[in-house]
Amino acid sequence: MIKNVANQGVTWLVSIIIPVYNVEKYLTKCLDSVINQTYSNLEIILVDDGSTDRSGVICDEYAGLDQRIKVIHNKNSGVSSARNAGIRICKGDFVAFIDSDDYVDKKYIFSLLEPLMKDNYDFVFCGYLDLYVKSKKKSYHRLSDKELSVLTGIFFKDYHIFNQLMWYPWLKLYKRDIILNNKLWFPEDLTDAEDHFFNFSYFEKVKNYKYINQALYIYCHRSGISLSRQKTVLSYYSNLKKLKREKEFYKKNNIACYDNLLITSAMFLIRKYSILNSSLDYSGFKQRTKEILQVIWEELENVENLSYKYKVARSCFDKNIYFPLYLYCIFRHFIELLMMS
Repeated sequence: MIKNVANQGVTWLVSIIIPVYNVEKYLTKCLDSVINQTYSNLEIILVDDGSTDRSGVICDEYAGLDQRIKVIHNKNSGVSSARNAGIRICKGDFVAFIDSDDYVDKKYIFSLLEPLMKDNYDFVFCGYLDLYVKSKKKSYHRLSDKELSVLTGIFFKDYHIFNQLMWYPWLKLYKRDIILNNKLWFPEDLTDAEDHFFNFSYFEKVKNYKYINQALYIYCHRSGISLSRQKTVLSYYSNLKKLKREKEFYKKNNIACYDNLLITSAMFLIRKYSILNSSLDYSGFKQRTKEILQVIWEELENVENLSYKYKVARSCFDKNIYFPLYLYCIFRHFIELLMMS
């Protein structure tokens, strides 16, 4: 491994896995942010998932300019398959995932590695910035001073505090040994929420962690329709399956405040899938809502410290009244569309 003075003598190799699919407009910004990291001992694996634009060509061009870059050209098989392909060939001590239409701060990798110079953490992660590209609106996702003050350093005790940061494979540094020794893979039979399944399995192997309270990853919201925003039947059932796995994860590991976390996830799914395949279908909404409620009904009935809006929702469910919630979800849907336009 290369020893770099700028890296303060650290010789860890970090494998950065970037799935690529039809992102020719955004890919160079992502790759420039990676190759210009202040920490240089990187293995950069670009997995072109059968792109039909110039994305694959751009990957090859960058590989010709930087010997740290490896390119895999796959037939289109989905983001899970692409990430798994990267995992299979990576050689790093640590693994990081970056989405090809996002980008990172120049100190992203070094900041995640820095705590490991003092202690042997199984897991390091940071905050992120939501960037709405067209409107330039920004939203920072970091812990507040109050939240930081109550962290115990015990992963499952603290999980409820930073739960939202746990949804994604990016903004995290994983140990490659934990991934390989436990045969952890992204499920390739799901069209959505596959990253949650991978993370739940990894988290169950974590003994200690370190959180960096900086927004070092920039998640870009763009006006086009990406796979993550498509609302299909397959996507819905992938997320319903994820909700069941989420409940199992919370209960198995005695996550604090798990009932509220689970209810929040369920309500998010109800709202997200209020419209399926761009169709306003109240009967379909009602059916999906009932399927989601079956997973969380016990928690919803018994939890005491619900927020006001969830109490209203619970009251509607108790009375078998779904239309007011449907109208609310449709309203939220169109507000989100306006934000993206």
